[in-house]
Amino acid sequence: MFDKVRGFLASLGETEPDKSDDPNAFADDDPRVAAAALMFHVVRADGVTREVELETLETLLKEEYDLEKDRLEKLIDTARQANDEAVDFFKFTSV
Repeated sequence: MFDKVRGFLASLGETEPDKSDDPNAFADDDPRVAAAALMFHVVRADGVTREVELETLETLLKEEYDLEKDRLEKLIDTARQANDEAVDFFKFTSV
């Protein structure tokens, strides 16, 4: 029984690979997308998005997730779109 609980807890951070044709695509429930979307929300909170804020965001994501340039750009685009489409934070905070 403990092995089942341990296996369940270990699987919480795993995501299924995206089934799209894009090798750089991220799954909707990928925690990296959720974190990046929340960061985008913070960057845009004051209504002014400065280039230095976007550069800092990119640097943080690159350092935290160790992504190649193409994957990093896809993560940023996916997170930006997710943030733009979100009506609340539940989608991101529940991941």
